[in-house]
Amino acid sequence: MMALAGLMLVMMALAPQQGVSESPERVEYCDLVQTAERFASKMIVVHARLTELKDREWGLDSHCFQPTLLVYPNDVQPRPDFHVEENEGLRLMLQAIRERRVVFFGDFTGRFDVAQKNSGERGRVTFGNSRSRMRLVLRDIQKAERIVVPRR
Repeated sequence: MMALAGLMLVMMALAPQQGVSESPERVEYCDLVQTAERFASKMIVVHARLTELKDREWGLDSHCFQPTLLVYPNDVQPRPDFHVEENEGLRLMLQAIRERRVVFFGDFTGRFDVAQKNSGERGRVTFGNSRSRMRLVLRDIQKAERIVVPRR
């Protein structure tokens, strides 16, 4: 019985953990959007500002002003093998979304996707109502910073 329990522990330790199979690459936001294809389908960490897009969508942005759609794993097909980490960073982001005059920054971790045309498709391929050609499927937010902009 002890041997079976030991074997189970070893197997659990060696089994790949869900969503953690790939170590995310840290990238500067402007480098990410300017060389998007280089990071397509990769797990990344990027420091960015949360920004409101069209039709109640949210995205990431920086001083280079090329927004990237921000989505949750359950909202994309096929679903990734990870879920959003429920932590203080996520809580602060959700709070900032509901508030006015708040700026939110953080280190966003997730899978970076670039819209690709399939053969026979015409026109520009984009994600969401905001029509972004890039999206980040969110896994985690670290180093969250919620800044309240004072009234004049």
